[in-house]
Amino acid sequence: MKADLYNTTGAVIGTIDASDRIFDVEWNGDLMRQVLNTYDANERRPLAHAKGRGEVSGGGKKPWKQKGTGRARVGSTRSPIWRKGGTTHGPVKDKDYHKTLPKKMARKAIMMALSQKLRDSELKFVDAMEYVETKTKAAVALLKPFADLKKKNQILIIVPDRQESLRRSFNNLKAADWAVAGDLNAKKLIGHKNIIVLQGALDLIEKQYKI
Repeated sequence: MKADLYNTTGAVIGTIDASDRIFDVEWNGDLMRQVLNTYDANERRPLAHAKGRGEVSGGGKKPWKQKGTGRARVGSTRSPIWRKGGTTHGPVKDKDYHKTLPKKMARKAIMMALSQKLRDSELKFVDAMEYVETKTKAAVALLKPFADLKKKNQILIIVPDRQESLRRSFNNLKAADWAVAGDLNAKKLIGHKNIIVLQGALDLIEKQYKI
């Protein structure tokens, strides 16, 4: 399929060939929901924790002797049935919420996200982005034609490789983020309003998916 190619000023300078297999994939809401739920679960860190009888303070001494008192046998004052005792079956901080995501589902979700962004005119291909100096001001000047930088998560730039100058330029911008072409995920793509794909990154994406 043909798509417009932009320069850093936001002007169309030509067209580019984008693979239908990646950028023309039908949307599947059920699959996307499963993938996003899996990402959320894998990022979840348990915070709630109830102390068991072995974690609460005190209770080292046996309250009374085992036999001869007429009372029930007790080994510790921190038994769950006692006041200030440990909690039984409470939430614990070592609970694992991790889920396994099949590779085919993850890849399909990435292609669906890219395709939908392109259909909604929220994805643009840019020939190159070269910074005169590594400063936030330079990053703002380059991104201003493509998104409203006053809001959070407005633009995601997909680059061919890790660039330290790029990271430092975008570090103070809440509206912008970047991702390497070989390390994409559907949650990051969906989580940004606009996406910029550099021409070099497009080649790597198509190579990665064996187009």
